[in-house]
Amino acid sequence: YEEAKKRTVYIRETSRSSMERVYKHMWLFKMHKKGDPEKNESNSVLWNHSKSNHNSTMTTSHWKVEVTSSDKTPLSCQLTELFRISREPKENLVNS
Repeated sequence: YEEAKKRTVYIRETSRSSMERVYKHMWLFKMHKKGDPEKNESNSVLWNHSKSNHNSTMTTSHWKVEVTSSDKTPLSCQLTELFRISREPKENLVNS
């Protein structure tokens, strides 16, 4: 995002296809979803980031999506996520 000029990353493993996961993230973002955990409702990590760091001014075009790996087993997927998170400075990570 031009305003911040700072690298911010969201790293998560998923069993869904990347297209399905990205579509869900963008839909939650466009709907400004603030899910209720007690009702098991989805929450938009991207919208929360936009609100807290960019005065809610971000749009879907500000996000860059990159698939960094495609693992064959759940354990491999979890280890890859753990490794990537451990290598990223904490201030760059978007919290879920």
